[in-house]
Amino acid sequence: PTRKRGAKTIKAKLKGGGAIAQGGGFAVGEGSVGVGGNVLGPVLVNSILTVYGSKGSDPITKTRIVADYLRWLMLDCAKLKLDAIDKKADQPGGKLLELSDIYVDLNVDLRIPVKHRTLARYLTRERESARFRVNRIQLKGLASERVETEQHYKSQTQGDVREISTLEALAHHSELILLGKPGSGKSTFGAFVLLNLAQAHLADKAITQQALKKIGPLASHADLIPVRIVLREFGEYLIKHKLQGHADDVWAFFRHTLHQDALESGTGEVIEDLIRQTGGLFFFDGLDEASTPELRALVLKAMAAFKRTAGAKCRYLITARPYAWASGPDPQQGVYAIDDLNPQQVELFIEHWYAALVRLKMRQPSDAEPKRVALARAATRPDIRPLAANPLLLTLMATLHTNTAQLPEDRASLYDEVVELLRDRWNALAGANQALLEQIQPYRPALTDVRRVIEALAFKMHSDHVGQEGTANIELERLCKAFAGLLGKSHDRATHVVNYIKDRAGLLLSLGERDETEYFTFPHRTFQEYLAACYLAGQSDSEIHKQLKQLTATTQLRNHWRQVLQLAARVAGPNRGTLMSNELIHGQAAEGYVKKHAPTQDDWERAILAGEMLREIKVESLAGSESLLNMKAHIDTWLLAAMAADSQTHAPPRLRVTAGEVLAAIEDPRFDPNLFYLPFAEDGLAGFVHVPAGAFHMGTRKADFAGLKKRLGASDDEINDQPCELPEFYIARYPVTVAQYQVFAKSTAGIAPDRLWQNDPANFPVRDITWHDMLAYCRWLNAELLNSNQVHSPLRGLLKSGWQICLPSEAEWERAARGAEDGRAFPWGADPDPDRANVANTELNQPSPVGCFVDGNSPTGCYDMVGNVLEWTRSLWQEYPYVASLKRENLDAPDDKARVLRGGAFNHYDLNSRCAARGNFNPDDRNHWFGFRFVVSRLSS
Repeated sequence: PTRKRGAKTIKAKLKGGGAIAQGGGFAVGEGSVGVGGNVLGPVLVNSILTVYGSKGSDPITKTRIVADYLRWLMLDCAKLKLDAIDKKADQPGGKLLELSDIYVDLNVDLRIPVKHRTLARYLTRERESARFRVNRIQLKGLASERVETEQHYKSQTQGDVREISTLEALAHHSELILLGKPGSGKSTFGAFVLLNLAQAHLADKAITQQALKKIGPLASHADLIPVRIVLREFGEYLIKHKLQGHADDVWAFFRHTLHQDALESGTGEVIEDLIRQTGGLFFFDGLDEASTPELRALVLKAMAAFKRTAGAKCRYLITARPYAWASGPDPQQGVYAIDDLNPQQVELFIEHWYAALVRLKMRQPSDAEPKRVALARAATRPDIRPLAANPLLLTLMATLHTNTAQLPEDRASLYDEVVELLRDRWNALAGANQALLEQIQPYRPALTDVRRVIEALAFKMHSDHVGQEGTANIELERLCKAFAGLLGKSHDRATHVVNYIKDRAGLLLSLGERDETEYFTFPHRTFQEYLAACYLAGQSDSEIHKQLKQLTATTQLRNHWRQVLQLAARVAGPNRGTLMSNELIHGQAAEGYVKKHAPTQDDWERAILAGEMLREIKVESLAGSESLLNMKAHIDTWLLAAMAADSQTHAPPRLRVTAGEVLAAIEDPRFDPNLFYLPFAEDGLAGFVHVPAGAFHMGTRKADFAGLKKRLGASDDEINDQPCELPEFYIARYPVTVAQYQVFAKSTAGIAPDRLWQNDPANFPVRDITWHDMLAYCRWLNAELLNSNQVHSPLRGLLKSGWQICLPSEAEWERAARGAEDGRAFPWGADPDPDRANVANTELNQPSPVGCFVDGNSPTGCYDMVGNVLEWTRSLWQEYPYVASLKRENLDAPDDKARVLRGGAFNHYDLNSRCAARGNFNPDDRNHWFGFRFVVSRLSS
């Protein structure tokens, strides 16, 4: 047969049962048919894998050898190492998830300006900018020139940025060094790339295209032959054979690996010949696992020699933990750190996980979808989010979630279950691990004893790690000494156990050797803190009392031990945990303490920590115990006192807000859950403040306006020289809270989901709702209070006699904010003060619990009249003077008529956060700084 290639005719001679194309065709074995450059029959091989022109076996055999090699590599790379954490993995014939089922593309820790479009262009511009900067400074040496060049440099990276995927980085760099923390996914990424390269060679057209699509930017290098070299095993091979780190050592180890896995003799030589023709992608996995600096240097020497001789078409991927690459990330040199998973990647992983379970018929769709939604929601929890960003820990949580009804709601229980999964990775002592039992005979410590040793280590290491981020490093000698106590004080037996731990990578991870000392660490700081908490909770009451004094002595110590103490309270249980919390507030209510002492910031910070510990315990667990509830009440008084304190009593706004947030989490005692979360009030008015009838001056007098504008800035539309006469009314002491509005939202089911207020603490002002939403709430509350047996006189009497709950008028709002005696600019007086209200200058940049700025309350006794959230009124926007006959309070006016908002918000400066400042929006508008409070009034239009 012949075929045309351009103007050249290519002839193929037939031999035996197949055909050998002399001009670059393909080899066909007996019983196979050649179609379009592929072989269909015993094997399916793309034409790029045709082996010819090499020594040794005939081309047909070599083609089969290549196919067998690629299948072997695919099987090895496709495995997910879940057997130690998924109980079903041990079942004969049981289906298992594979890498391709759940893989999510990873990113490197680099963002580039969108305008550069490609990584190549960005790196080029960075090099040019660096040269420009250095040259100008060297030539001129002037400060002004340095400023100019720095500005030029910054201009190269301004604007929107995007993330860079590991695939994009690997496609750009012929040699990519990928650094990553334990469990960051660096080895999984390499396996994924090799798996898809192999599939692109050993597949039909549809699967080939699918594989190429998965590797995206790397598809242009799809002709490369994939090879994996595990550097821990390679290092051991170099030592065992006393090799010096030459190029041939890599090929020798590669052949050794194939022989160990029982591939056909000569496979290594065939693959080497093929790579020299077409090129290869070499994945050198785990430089850090070459256990000593000397061994790493030897491995690097062999790799460098190998790269010089392997061929110009070859590319390389090298992975390591950060400590094993001393110079750190350097994108110009192809060295990158793997980034944590972002929320979108976490959600995609969870989607892939449950879709794969359905596809493999391990779960029914009706079961998988609710669990997918539940896990995706749980992954956004503040306690889970940091763990979910780590691929290994996310996989652990997905495994746990798959095999349980749901993830525990409290983080201590969640951490405990994940710790048990990690610990159980050490429990598989059958088969090859049976040798460990022989080495540590006659001892076989229980896993509970092993865990206690690790808990003590965690506490000690956390103690030595004050002021430092991340996890502590544990020296090999300290680890061996700790385990020796379980093994008859034998250092040798302990060393065997530690070596076993290194291979299993469970609760402790090997960091390799630095400065001739090997170190270990925990997979995440969370586990270090949780295990330290377990140790503390297991101590005697007297020891806990002693430790509490030491661990909370300073702000730095409190911050360092904050998570440990919270978790310890939970692990200790309601009785002992609440006692621990109570110790931090001197064992008494705030009123009793302040009679003899002046509280300091240390006192307020301890009170907040006590509340956080109580939050971890869960308030509902205290039910039925009068003594525990009394301790909870003591903590409440301290948090309320912290909220009411001011900067003169060492309580800056951020601390007051934190106290309020913690109070919300343990049930704010100011609000009555049996009365729609309205405030408790002895006068029976449910937190409504009486404002008597009378005249007051609304807005700013013309004579005062010029001076006010010069001092603070002001708008002409607030000028008003005409007094305003108002009948009596009652106004809410606080803005309407999330808890109050939540009752309405749940009862009516008419509120759109995913509003901002739904993620705010219960005692925050409700926000992100329209004027119509608020009016509907007022009408609902009015009806509920009229029909409720919980409502006491005189509020019930007011409602029965025709008074109504509604939004305040603009005039009612301002009268409550500034009183009737003077024309003060702010509720507290003439001058702005960011310590008295949550405004932009306070720099909280968020809403705050109602009542955190007690010293900024109005003359009528209302809180948050300015700042926090901008408050709707029922008034239409009209010019002054404020005349009732203009029907400003017409509730039925069309929606194109703007309504007035008053008071300013957390993101407003002094100009818009005054008693007289006015704003307006359409009634169907919503925003994250819009809120409201209500009045009880005799409504008039």
